[in-house]
Amino acid sequence: MSVKIKLFANLAEKAGQSEIDVSAENVRDALKELIDEHPRLDDIIFKDPDENELSESITVIKDGRNITYLNGLETELKKGDKLSVFPPVGGG
Repeated sequence: MSVKIKLFANLAEKAGQSEIDVSAENVRDALKELIDEHPRLDDIIFKDPDENELSESITVIKDGRNITYLNGLETELKKGDKLSVFPPVGGG
Protein backbone atom coordinates (compact mmCIF):
# COMPACT_ATOMS: atom_id res chain seq x y z
CA MET A 1 0.00 0.00 0.00
CA SER A 2 1.13 3.51 -0.71
CA VAL A 3 2.34 5.65 2.19
CA LYS A 4 4.09 9.00 2.26
CA ILE A 5 7.38 9.55 4.07
CA LYS A 6 8.25 13.11 5.03
CA LEU A 7 11.94 13.80 5.71
CA PHE A 8 13.25 16.71 7.76
CA ALA A 9 16.49 18.70 8.00
CA ASN A 10 19.67 16.84 6.95
CA LEU A 11 17.66 13.74 5.95
CA ALA A 12 15.84 15.76 3.29
CA GLU A 13 19.13 17.33 2.19
CA LYS A 14 20.85 13.95 1.77
CA ALA A 15 17.85 12.49 -0.07
CA GLY A 16 17.50 15.56 -2.28
CA GLN A 17 13.78 15.67 -1.53
CA SER A 18 11.56 16.10 1.49
CA GLU A 19 8.76 13.70 0.58
CA ILE A 20 8.69 10.26 -0.99
CA ASP A 21 5.92 7.76 -1.65
CA VAL A 22 6.64 4.11 -0.92
CA SER A 23 4.66 0.91 -0.93
CA ALA A 24 5.04 -1.06 2.30
CA GLU A 25 3.12 -3.09 4.84
CA ASN A 26 5.05 -1.93 7.90
CA VAL A 27 7.44 0.82 9.01
CA ARG A 28 10.57 -1.32 8.56
CA ASP A 29 9.69 -2.09 4.93
CA ALA A 30 8.86 1.56 4.26
CA LEU A 31 12.24 2.69 5.60
CA LYS A 32 14.03 -0.07 3.66
CA GLU A 33 12.36 1.12 0.46
CA LEU A 34 13.38 4.69 1.30
CA ILE A 35 16.98 3.55 1.74
CA ASP A 36 16.89 1.50 -1.47
CA GLU A 37 16.11 4.75 -3.29
CA HIS A 38 18.46 6.88 -1.14
CA PRO A 39 21.33 4.69 0.15
CA ARG A 40 23.08 7.67 1.77
CA LEU A 41 20.41 7.59 4.48
CA ASP A 42 21.17 4.04 5.62
CA ASP A 43 23.83 4.77 8.24
CA ILE A 44 21.79 7.70 9.58
CA ILE A 45 18.45 5.92 9.98
CA PHE A 46 19.51 2.43 11.05
CA LYS A 47 21.89 1.49 13.82
CA ASP A 48 23.08 -1.74 12.19
CA PRO A 49 23.56 -2.93 8.62
CA ASP A 50 20.81 -5.56 9.02
CA GLU A 51 18.28 -2.76 9.55
CA ASN A 52 16.93 -4.35 12.72
CA GLU A 53 17.17 -1.29 14.93
CA LEU A 54 16.68 2.42 14.38
CA SER A 55 19.52 4.74 15.18
CA GLU A 56 19.01 6.12 18.68
CA SER A 57 18.84 9.67 17.36
CA ILE A 58 16.09 9.05 14.77
CA THR A 59 12.42 9.57 15.57
CA VAL A 60 9.71 8.11 13.34
CA ILE A 61 6.14 9.36 13.69
CA LYS A 62 3.17 7.58 12.09
CA ASP A 63 0.13 9.80 11.71
CA GLY A 64 1.14 11.87 14.74
CA ARG A 65 2.19 8.98 17.00
CA ASN A 66 5.76 7.92 17.77
CA ILE A 67 6.26 4.34 16.54
CA THR A 68 8.09 3.59 19.81
CA TYR A 69 4.67 3.62 21.48
CA LEU A 70 3.03 1.58 18.74
CA ASN A 71 4.72 -1.58 17.49
CA GLY A 72 8.12 -0.11 16.61
CA LEU A 73 9.47 -1.04 13.18
CA GLU A 74 6.75 -3.68 12.89
CA THR A 75 3.99 -1.05 13.09
CA GLU A 76 1.54 -1.88 10.33
CA LEU A 77 0.76 0.65 7.63
CA LYS A 78 -2.33 1.18 5.55
CA LYS A 79 -2.95 3.17 2.40
CA GLY A 80 -2.71 6.89 3.03
CA ASP A 81 -0.65 6.67 6.23
CA LYS A 82 2.05 9.29 6.69
CA LEU A 83 5.44 8.74 8.27
CA SER A 84 7.60 11.62 9.44
CA VAL A 85 11.29 10.92 10.00
CA PHE A 86 13.22 13.35 12.22
CA PRO A 87 16.98 13.52 12.70
CA PRO A 88 18.53 14.45 16.05
CA VAL A 89 17.56 17.88 17.27
CA GLY A 90 19.80 20.00 19.40
CA GLY A 91 19.66 23.45 20.80
CA GLY A 92 20.13 25.48 23.84
